[in-house]
Amino acid sequence: MPTDLRFAWCFSHGGIHRFAADRDPWCTASWVWLDGASEAEALVDKAQRFGDARFEDQLTMNQRLAIINGEIPGRKTEESA
Repeated sequence: MPTDLRFAWCFSHGGIHRFAADRDPWCTASWVWLDGASEAEALVDKAQRFGDARFEDQLTMNQRLAIINGEIPGRKTEESA
């Protein structure tokens, strides 16, 4: 039986992560949840919200602070804080 997936962009690894919706996310790096029922939809959301940024240092300061402060749901590392 297929597992429902949630998608996230990892700014530490520079790519999309796929997490099983019924399990805790396995990545402990700095990532944010993406909206979308498919990977293609999630990548559109990523592009609309974060443009071409692949890694955390390519984000604007406001975007980085929003992730650190939890205003953008996801996981932040202690390095980011």
